[in-house]
Amino acid sequence: MFKAVISDAKLFRNLMSAVSTLVEEANFDLDPGGLKVRAMDPSHVAMVDLDLPKDAFQEYECSQYATVRLSLDGLIRLLKRAKPNETIEITYNVETRKIELTVKDEVKKEFRISTLEAVEEKAPTPKIAFRAKVKMASTSLKEIIEDAQAIGDSVAFEATPEKFTVLVEGELNAARFELDNDSPAVIEFAVDEPSKASFNLTYLADMVRAGASSSEILSLEFSTNMPLKLEFPLPQSGALSYYLAPRIEAE
Repeated sequence: MFKAVISDAKLFRNLMSAVSTLVEEANFDLDPGGLKVRAMDPSHVAMVDLDLPKDAFQEYECSQYATVRLSLDGLIRLLKRAKPNETIEITYNVETRKIELTVKDEVKKEFRISTLEAVEEKAPTPKIAFRAKVKMASTSLKEIIEDAQAIGDSVAFEATPEKFTVLVEGELNAARFELDNDSPAVIEFAVDEPSKASFNLTYLADMVRAGASSSEILSLEFSTNMPLKLEFPLPQSGALSYYLAPRIEAE
């Protein structure tokens, strides 16, 4: 038996949309400790990792471990039927393999969602020794990335002990964005060694846009020519994390 009650319908919908930036379907791991979703995009360039501990829910019951696979588009369409302040109850019946989604307000709405055949896709957590970490306001990076999209299709992140720099070059134009380690937008700044890596802007923009809708803060971690980790902290020690492979330019 699985039951989860969500008091913030808007946040949960935004988190499902954040997962859907990379995949159309995903496995939901249900266990007594909470709900987890980890999925890699079809090209294996990026990965999303959502961790919602049981304390992140208004109510949470899970008597046994289960994995259910859902169409994210279908789930998000139903979640949109709930107003931001409405309560959502999600239950899963192991025998029928059906998800029941109930929206509770003046009118009680009940939806039944068919699960898909689970696909074995246990992507391991990347083990990377990150040399640079910057924790900042989500809106600050979101604005930088949106400005960079007007110039080119990839960005270079550079970090030194003094500053974090974003560089973008297009066919005709270029831009440079800098955040000093003591900038008001910076919450935490730690650079063990100078680091530089380039990343695809389309992926990055989708990740930052989706994450910023769920969290006011983000932390980015990277090392020279290594994958990027973007983490958006959530209530009760939950987290939405993305990993993005670097773009290595040919010599």
